[in-house]
Amino acid sequence: MTFDDLRDEYERAVIGPLIQEVVQDVCRLVAGKYPPGRYTGRSGASEWNSDDFSGLSQEVLVWLFKSEQLEWIFSQVSTVGDFRGLIGLQVKRTLGRRLERTCIDNLRQRAKDLLDEPPFEQVSGGLGNATKYSRVGMPTPTPHRAPTSFGEAVRRVALVPKLRSHAAQERNPRVYNEGGLRACLEAMAAVYPDGFTLKEFEEVLEKVLPDYVVADLVSIDGTDREDPDREEGARGVNRGEDAGFKPSATGLDSVGGQVAMDEMAEQIFSGLSEEERGVMRRKVSGMSDTGVAEYLGCSRPIAARTWKSIRQRINAVLSDLEEDERERLASELSRLLVVSPPGEDNDGG
Repeated sequence: MTFDDLRDEYERAVIGPLIQEVVQDVCRLVAGKYPPGRYTGRSGASEWNSDDFSGLSQEVLVWLFKSEQLEWIFSQVSTVGDFRGLIGLQVKRTLGRRLERTCIDNLRQRAKDLLDEPPFEQVSGGLGNATKYSRVGMPTPTPHRAPTSFGEAVRRVALVPKLRSHAAQERNPRVYNEGGLRACLEAMAAVYPDGFTLKEFEEVLEKVLPDYVVADLVSIDGTDREDPDREEGARGVNRGEDAGFKPSATGLDSVGGQVAMDEMAEQIFSGLSEEERGVMRRKVSGMSDTGVAEYLGCSRPIAARTWKSIRQRINAVLSDLEEDERERLASELSRLLVVSPPGEDNDGG
């Protein structure tokens, strides 16, 4: 099949047999690398079977249809290879949502166990008589930095350190140790002094956990296989100060250190031009140098050098940080790429 065949089918029927064939093939290639006992819903499974792949394919196809992602994909690529690459990203995100949901289920039960013990207590029922929880002897509330209570809860819970993990490869990622999970619940209690429900805590986790899960799927400092100059290393790369960013030595042993990393990520992101953001968004989404070249309207070697330049600028900052600081900054930068409006960078150069 050709790319024109795929586009014609999309314009006629949105999703037809050709697109289904691509999704099914990519699902087999991508999902086969993920632990079946963790991602198929069949605890203890040792391998993916045809029903597992079929179910995943249907899940991806439904998501592509409901989210209108196919329209965006066809607006970004012009080859079958690049189309498959972005379908692969959607498969990974679907697998990530499966893991995210399992993480939340586990955290919900652990949170309930903690909330049933001091210093937490049950208060008057919430909507639909749902049990609400608060903290006994909560200190004077601090001012909110986010415009809404929900946004503030997300901000504070996101600052709680997570366990170092390769989430996608672990059988049962804990995300937080007991102290970390308690800190999350105390953050909720501080934002909601009249009490919060487990459902409200789950909704906050749904906003916070994608960074944890996606961190395994996106790496901004890996070697680009298509980079023609990859073996030259990073000779002559400016340090962070010369790149226009100021590294911090605060570490992540305090909320201040975490906020510093988030602010540094925002500084890096704001220092990228719209075109550079577009390039970075496409590369971390799996687009080839050829696809980026078409976006920029230049040759593939120039596209590869542009991406290499962006990586070097960011890695110059990362190299001056401790490992936990690098992970925090990279996670926040990945989040900014996901949540920032992509419409501003789709015109190319």
